[in-house]
Amino acid sequence: MTAAAFARKFSVTLLFQVKQSFSTWRVRGIFILVGVFIWMNAQPVGDFAASVGLGVRPWLFGHFVNDFVCQLIFTAACVALFADAPWDTAMSLYILPRSGKLAQCAGHVLYVAVMALLFTLFIFFVSVAAVLPVLEFGEGWGKALGTLARTNASSQFAMTFAVNDFLIGAYTPVQATLRSFFLEWACFTWLGLTIYLLNRNISRTTGTFAAVVFVLLDITVANELSKTVYHFSPITLAQVTSLVGLNAHYGITLRYAVLFFGCGIAALILVNLIMARRRLK
Repeated sequence: MTAAAFARKFSVTLLFQVKQSFSTWRVRGIFILVGVFIWMNAQPVGDFAASVGLGVRPWLFGHFVNDFVCQLIFTAACVALFADAPWDTAMSLYILPRSGKLAQCAGHVLYVAVMALLFTLFIFFVSVAAVLPVLEFGEGWGKALGTLARTNASSQFAMTFAVNDFLIGAYTPVQATLRSFFLEWACFTWLGLTIYLLNRNISRTTGTFAAVVFVLLDITVANELSKTVYHFSPITLAQVTSLVGLNAHYGITLRYAVLFFGCGIAALILVNLIMARRRLK
């Protein structure tokens, strides 16, 4: 089979799975609930800015994904998105003879990456849309976010998430947003591929259970385990505020996080394809 023919076959699975997912109320509901959560948390920022006559620049995304509670909600939602892997529905079994098991697996792997990207983009755009009435553009973080990070003004507007002062001091807004976006996408993809691999090859709940353990690992390490376990916590490694400063002496750097996710995702893709090839034989 030529590469072009193989690409056509796994693209059929990819497009079918994306369409199938968004046709279900489960996936729609997850996106809606996460959107409402972001909107409710971002709204007080807009209220504060409007009350003092300031604009809010479109950089809330980095603060959301570096907030402990918000990150827990986002990753839990990600697990829920992929919990029904390996997607062996009646319709997917109908498509299987036209694609083949290996191409179907490749399509599913790519679907995980695409869905993770769409989910990350969704978080970003809702965080911007929630402050549209007071949105402004310009260099730097802006006075509104700087004030919320360095004063107690947030407590006066019932803000339930933190505008991170360390993030503002350590990074430019573009650096923080791009790095946070890449790491969040990588984290969602890593979790999705882990779920897919274990659900397909062991049982339909094993991967979901393992992903939940990884989601809770950050909390567990903070309370019970050795700090060196942070090296294996995808939630921790997806937060740029964990990659410098106090955690640096544990070796948790941006370079390490990129290697962890890059090598981990590559390995998960390879193992998934190898297992699919074995099933084919």
